[in-house]
Amino acid sequence: MIKLWKETCFDEFLKQAWENGKVMCGVSAGANCWFKECSSDSLKIKYGNDQPLIGMKCLGFIDGLFVPHCDASGRLENVKELLKTSEQIGLSMSNCTALEIIDDQYRLITSDASYYNIEAYGLKSYWQDGEYLQEKIDDSLEFKPLEDLLTRNIKNKISKI
Repeated sequence: MIKLWKETCFDEFLKQAWENGKVMCGVSAGANCWFKECSSDSLKIKYGNDQPLIGMKCLGFIDGLFVPHCDASGRLENVKELLKTSEQIGLSMSNCTALEIIDDQYRLITSDASYYNIEAYGLKSYWQDGEYLQEKIDDSLEFKPLEDLLTRNIKNKISKI
């Protein structure tokens, strides 16, 4: 879809709408498109579940690598591998989690994820000096500076969810 949007210049219309303050949204792959990079499970769809996630270039409206459905088996390990070759901050969202961004502020919105046998969450992660750093994103409802989410400033490192 990104390739088609760029070939037809539709990405320019989307960028103009973004810059004019229009509401932009999406779920799953529809959320991926707004970021600089995303994870894609297109190889899994084409060749089977044993295929890894791959990184893809997206529209770049938000500087980061976005990963939906990070609670799916093997996703977090794939994210860790994707980030080894990316300078981006990884933003991984479980099912039942949304990232809301308004201007230069963000908040995480979660809902009941008991259907998936999890508690909904978002993770921020990246590699720094050979170490993989990861922390849960605060899911309080107040808005926080987007810059804090998109910079390398892990405060409460976690090793496993």
